[in-house]
Amino acid sequence: MSNNQLKISLNNELIAEETILSDHQETNIEPLSNYQNASGLGGPSSVNNELREDAKKKESLFPEIDETFQPWFEFKENLAQDTGLTFGIDYNFLYQNLSQSAGLDEASGGMFRIFGNWNLLGRNTESPGSVVFKVENRHIFAKIAPQNLGFETGYVGLTGTQFGDFGWGVTNLETVCKEKIKKLGGTDLWL
Repeated sequence: MSNNQLKISLNNELIAEETILSDHQETNIEPLSNYQNASGLGGPSSVNNELREDAKKKESLFPEIDETFQPWFEFKENLAQDTGLTFGIDYNFLYQNLSQSAGLDEASGGMFRIFGNWNLLGRNTESPGSVVFKVENRHIFAKIAPQNLGFETGYVGLTGTQFGDFGWGVTNLETVCKEKIKKLGGTDLWL
């Protein structure tokens, strides 16, 4: 079976793209959790795409450590099946250093995120309704946030754009209600 792609563009510029897999299509990737069925349009950093990517089993240099976390993935799988809640937690850190600067020459910051998709209505139906969320804490370790370090050199732009310093915040909150409206050439179109 082939994959179908849905692309949305404006003035010939791609805004969103999603590969739609058939419900019965097999993949070569063994998931850690069953999040691959989360749907929705968005870029690589959209909540649903991050959930799908996090669920993929990846080759590891330390398989023994990965085996230690298997109960965690089983817990997340059971929670998704019982309540419709799929979620992920991650932490990212960025350190930057300039070799020449009129001002500060280093910046560092971190970002702690909790994100998920809670399928509240119509689970296991063709028209589910869900809440998609992402809560973050963005913080700095040095005197300046990585996103602002470029200004110290005279650069008028942001570097490390996601690494600011705003503390806790909700950066994504949306309700998604999908209704199958028409079948087009083997691809279900959703609103």
